[in-house]
Amino acid sequence: MNEKLTTAEQKELEKLYASVAHRILQGENKDTIFADLVRQGWSEESAKELIDNVEGTIEEYEEPSEEWKRKKARLYLWPMSIGAIFLIASISLFIYGIISPEFEYILPIGLFVVGALNFFSAFPMWLKYRK
Repeated sequence: MNEKLTTAEQKELEKLYASVAHRILQGENKDTIFADLVRQGWSEESAKELIDNVEGTIEEYEEPSEEWKRKKARLYLWPMSIGAIFLIASISLFIYGIISPEFEYILPIGLFVVGALNFFSAFPMWLKYRK
């Protein structure tokens, strides 16, 4: 398809592309779609190429598998856990600082910031991919 298409031809091709995609998604046999395209005047190689292109586009946008989602969720568990540990440690040190005189609050504040960043950046992604 090296030639330039007019706007009308482009729209017609987009309609045909959408129609073939709809038929594939409805589970219609590809041989039937192929035969219909050939009957409409498409060459066999062009019809096959169109069907293959539509299938490739559909595969790009399909929902990922459950196994992939579980692996992705597990990936976010580590930073979320580290963040939770840092948050708990910062709260503990802060409470200790209230009880103990002459305590520097730099460490609990730093732990709190790092823990909050880790936990709250990983938590939404974990929620997104968990089962």
